[in-house]
Amino acid sequence: MRTLFLPLLLTALPSAGQTVRIAPTALPASMSFAPAALMQSPAFSAGLKSPSMSLPQVSALPPMSVLPSLRPALVQAQTAAVPQKAILAQSLAAAEEIQKSFQDPKTQNAGFEPLRRHFDGGVSVKDAVSAPSAASEASGAAVKNFHPAAVSFNGQEFPLQAFTDETVPSRFLVQAIDATKKTLDIAIHGLTLPEVADALSRAKERGVRVRIVMNSSHVYPEKPNQKVTPDVQRLLDEGFEMRMLRGDREHGLMHNKFAVFDGALLVSGSYNWSKAADKYHLENMLFTAETNRLQGFQGYWDWMWALAKPFGEPAGRPSGKPPVAKTRPIQFNGAGLPAFAFSPGGDAEYWLVQAVELARETIDIAMFSCTSRDMREALLSARKRGVKVRIVFDRFQYRMLPDMAWFLENGFDVRLGEGKPGPKGAGSMHNKFVVFDGKVLEAGSYNWTMNAKMNNFENAQFFDEAARVAAFRAYYGRIWQAAKPAAKGDAAPPPPARS
Repeated sequence: MRTLFLPLLLTALPSAGQTVRIAPTALPASMSFAPAALMQSPAFSAGLKSPSMSLPQVSALPPMSVLPSLRPALVQAQTAAVPQKAILAQSLAAAEEIQKSFQDPKTQNAGFEPLRRHFDGGVSVKDAVSAPSAASEASGAAVKNFHPAAVSFNGQEFPLQAFTDETVPSRFLVQAIDATKKTLDIAIHGLTLPEVADALSRAKERGVRVRIVMNSSHVYPEKPNQKVTPDVQRLLDEGFEMRMLRGDREHGLMHNKFAVFDGALLVSGSYNWSKAADKYHLENMLFTAETNRLQGFQGYWDWMWALAKPFGEPAGRPSGKPPVAKTRPIQFNGAGLPAFAFSPGGDAEYWLVQAVELARETIDIAMFSCTSRDMREALLSARKRGVKVRIVFDRFQYRMLPDMAWFLENGFDVRLGEGKPGPKGAGSMHNKFVVFDGKVLEAGSYNWTMNAKMNNFENAQFFDEAARVAAFRAYYGRIWQAAKPAAKGDAAPPPPARS
């Protein structure tokens, strides 16, 4: 059985001002949840209509097809009182739009690609990505009363976030690059996406200044079997402004994965710009146009650019401290957290520990790698004071790093996850995010390791937007359900004792 939120089962309408909580309803797993017509319906991203509006009459509904379009709204409805009449109005309007598209075979598959972004958790009751689908435009249907896009940039719309279990994030990179007019500052680990390389070439040809900071080992291979990828070689051959950077000590990396577009859009997250991230790994991508966050990341990028070295010179190394956020805009249980923190040698781990210490009810962790003693001690303290802590680790990292077994040995609720099946086995659970008390999200490139803290160039971000947090809570639920409880035999063997 699958548990989904089903507002269509609620038939009694209270007065416009009355609110209710929507309970989960169990449904057979065999039911269909994603017909093609649903995917391209504009109602897929519909926001709330006015509670005073009249409800459309729907004679028949496609079986269960409306539910995925309402998932972000319903996740939020589970955690906060929402006007029931408004939810029902949205449900029925969505069903009516979908029903129309089912009846017109010419438009059933139209508009799938550009509207695929509506799957990505970027819409909610308050924040809906809204754009007429090709299907509704082709049929002449008028689309009204939709909320503004979650994130707008140069006439394009983006969700608040994208998840690789639902979509292919590289399409958003291409969309953002193609919309860029003046400047594009990129900090990436590597590149194995021809379509993104194509988009970067187009941007350069139309006069956009594209500057790229890249991890040095993807330009100067350090291992016998490592090669420069065709896409990276193409950037070098076409004369892009590229500088190379590596982290400190033996294992340090330039591990960021973010870009600032025209100083107006920030794209970040755990997502490496790679085919594997698109196809096989569990990843997240974040979109924001917040001025404070954009300024912080631009300052951090400028700091890295000054340290990095152009092709032909030895890669740059860390020197000094990264920029530090000056404000604490994220409110959490009576305290303020910064919107961002950076490494190496910055304050990212300090603020993560603070967030753990502020948590009162739940901490849900999806972390690729975790070896930080400070983080595990903070989590142990949180659990002792009654906070429910759930952890999903990548199962391959768990086999490699003996320190990660500490959590199971100390009674934590640990599950091991993996990505999607691939030709060489399953991909990774590569996320690095945490949801605190269902209120605050931390996400970025930052693994909870000493390497991330001291040696790597990394970023960690805090968010308290209800829509974004709700989407990540739903994503965590999917990861948790798919993961398997950790057992004693899953861990890496301890290192040999020193004589």
